[in-house]
Amino acid sequence: MIKEMYERGMSISDIARELGIGRKTARKYIHSPNPPSKSKRKQRKANWIHLSPIFKNEFSVFVNNKHKFE
Repeated sequence: MIKEMYERGMSISDIARELGIGRKTARKYIHSPNPPSKSKRKQRKANWIHLSPIFKNEFSVFVNNKHKFE
């Protein structure tokens, strides 16, 4: 699709703007011999998971003392 747009005479900037991708990404796809393939990313754990007990404790303290903050 990107190569077809380029072959019809669209500029790389116009292609990128229309598709909502960066100019460098559009250029990479135009000049690559194979069409881009979707790769599935590895799912990662959030970095803050190990802090969740602390957050739970702090939140419960806030909820229990809410009248002090009003």
